[in-house]
Amino acid sequence: MRKYFFQAVTAEGKQISGYVSAESIEQARDKLSAGGLSILTLEEPKEMNDTMEQGMRVYQFEATNKLKKIVQGTIEAIELYEAFKKLRLEYKLDVNYLVDSASAPTVKEKIRSEGLPPELEERMQVEIKIAKKREKKKQHGSNTNEVQEAVDANEEERRFIVEKIDAVLSEVVPLLEENAEFIDGHKKREIEERISLLMRLKHSNSVAHLRSLTQRLLEQISSDEIFLKDANIPSELQDEMNRRRSQFQAIGANFDKAISRGLIDLQVKLSKLDASSFKDSVKELKPFEKITNVFYLVFCFLAALCSVFLLFLYGLYYFEIQVDQTLFFLHSPLLWYVWGLGVLMMISFYFVRFYPKQEWFEGLVIMTCTVAAFVVYTVQFPILFYWT
Repeated sequence: MRKYFFQAVTAEGKQISGYVSAESIEQARDKLSAGGLSILTLEEPKEMNDTMEQGMRVYQFEATNKLKKIVQGTIEAIELYEAFKKLRLEYKLDVNYLVDSASAPTVKEKIRSEGLPPELEERMQVEIKIAKKREKKKQHGSNTNEVQEAVDANEEERRFIVEKIDAVLSEVVPLLEENAEFIDGHKKREIEERISLLMRLKHSNSVAHLRSLTQRLLEQISSDEIFLKDANIPSELQDEMNRRRSQFQAIGANFDKAISRGLIDLQVKLSKLDASSFKDSVKELKPFEKITNVFYLVFCFLAALCSVFLLFLYGLYYFEIQVDQTLFFLHSPLLWYVWGLGVLMMISFYFVRFYPKQEWFEGLVIMTCTVAAFVVYTVQFPILFYWT
């Protein structure tokens, strides 16, 4: 019996991975299919062990926990983003610093000073939104196409990664040949082996491994360690070597950002944010409730202000202070109309604000009564406030 590594999608649309024991890859495929799984990746372990690219990497991190204390340590993950996501979602940490422990000290210091790339947080937020949307679909029983959507998403991401791999190789391979005299021979062979591995595996369905391989290649060509030590370079060639080093670093940085940004855009596209998603977002914002609260507070303030002013006028009248001016305001139709309108609307919006979960007909009754009361109040105002 041999073991085969697989990535698959369950009937509920959840992606899983692991190993399956079988005599052959065909038997392994039959076992997974019989279990109701849609296979994304099925590979022989030998290929993974030979390349040694399937192993976990160790990352150093510094983060802040919920108690605002600094936490330092290491974490294993297949790539930088997976390490970041694990720290954020599983351990609930705010990550300040995250770097491959195998990186050179100069690279670590540079990453520490520059901070985390914002693409990590953006990508995670997009994935969270997609997961929430799928969960809502599942709760509403609309998961009939969930498996096919997951398969399509995996294929779209694979095509994007392959396209970026081709673009990276088209620039890195010629650059390696042009700068062979400045690059350490051992490091150059390591890069060439990684390039060869990428070219062999770029049509694999294992998207996570392709991402990891590409990221490691970009990190490798961006490292100062691949160039000959300054002591081995004549002084007249130092400036030229620095220029060529900056070319490698620029390619690494540009492609790293392009891949991160592209994956975010791709996930947004695959999330299929349709009208229902927009409605859900609007529903979460609760705009009607906010507008109701504003109107309620405005009319409360208006009624309270007029009430205080009227009490003040009655006080002046009682103590016979500025009687003529006081009577002028007490007989003012506008003042009494505004006060009455404020009280009327305050009562109406009270029911809407404090009893928001009403049936549609209850809301209709409140609206009808409000309109009717406003019309009656306006028409009958001279009778209700006969002294004005």
